[in-house]
Amino acid sequence: MNIDAHTITSWLEEESDPLKLAVLATVDEKGIPHTRVVGIREINEWTLTFFTQKGSSKVKQIALNNQVSITLILFEKRRQITYEGIAVPLTDQENQHYWKTYSKESQIRFTVYGPESGNLITDSTKLDEQLIEGQKKYKDHAPEKPEAYVGYRIEPSQIKLYQFNSDTISDSYIGEKIESKWTFKKVAP
Repeated sequence: MNIDAHTITSWLEEESDPLKLAVLATVDEKGIPHTRVVGIREINEWTLTFFTQKGSSKVKQIALNNQVSITLILFEKRRQITYEGIAVPLTDQENQHYWKTYSKESQIRFTVYGPESGNLITDSTKLDEQLIEGQKKYKDHAPEKPEAYVGYRIEPSQIKLYQFNSDTISDSYIGEKIESKWTFKKVAP
């Protein structure tokens, strides 16, 4: 099998669910790894883009060490794609562009919980009340992008593809970027 950007694109297109979720791994100041599921907004040939809240632990950890690993799990075909590389913050212009692609309801929800991300709360009542207020406030227009909304592009130095096979040995490939060209090699799973 010849692996290239088309392979990744075709794997993604073969999944019927348009929502792409991935497990993002970062490390904290003590070197302790942390994982969480993030929604992938865009996959362009060799990069991934996701958005989060400025106050989240992942943003703090990326600021300390921008080396990350992120794994897309493609359930239907029993595949996974892992990108290992650096997380690069998006520009204000890119953040603004992506913000406008969200539904108004998603924008309103983010304006409520985004600034509070990572803060301790006793219950969700106050946030639920703020959501109702936000829905009234933005009945006729969409909210502006809050400062708390930030995005990252994962620029990988290594990509791993894995295909689980039930009747034969599973397929596993590791790709490395040498200068500006990707080279993939088949490895034992």
